[in-house]
Amino acid sequence: MKIIPLTQRTPEWHQWRSQGITASESAVILGHSPYKTNEQLFAERTGQREPEEISRKPCVQRGIAFEDHVRRGFEQRHDTILLPLCAESTEQPVLRCSLDGLSDDGEPVELKVPTPKTYQQLVAQREQAIAYKLAWVQLQHQLYVTEAEQGWLVFDPWLADLSPLEFLVERNDRFIETELIPAALRFWKAIDGVLNGSLLTPSTSFYF
Repeated sequence: MKIIPLTQRTPEWHQWRSQGITASESAVILGHSPYKTNEQLFAERTGQREPEEISRKPCVQRGIAFEDHVRRGFEQRHDTILLPLCAESTEQPVLRCSLDGLSDDGEPVELKVPTPKTYQQLVAQREQAIAYKLAWVQLQHQLYVTEAEQGWLVFDPWLADLSPLEFLVERNDRFIETELIPAALRFWKAIDGVLNGSLLTPSTSFYF
């Protein structure tokens, strides 16, 4: 893992993210997201479509507002310190991630602040819930970048009557090596081809 000394949500951070494939994009690239297709993401990344403005969404604003509280809650429950970091893979630097926190043990911790509705779905469906499945792919990307063997998914609605849901997730090398990395590299090659004027054109479908 190569740590990148950037502050998240700064212009420099946005520029760095644009130069690779981030963990939050992996589920979309693989076609697992019900909220955005990989074609839509490709169009956004190559300037054919305006990126969706998500910063004004109440759920996104709530997640940002309570992220520090959720982080401190995890730290207290596990007697650890979580360091928010930006990192790139040493093997494939184009794969990168912005970590909500890296624990004392070097384990990535992905923090989510779900709405009560999403929280209840997680309680009822656990690993079958769509929120879990999307976050699982995101965490596998982080596990590859950080070279860790396991990490945490934390869903904490930060409401007095609802307890955090925590999942300790093991690294899945088969998924990482046969699905995630090949798809991410194909996606980046297609983006890079359009942006740098190679044989690919903006209308070229790279694998979907």
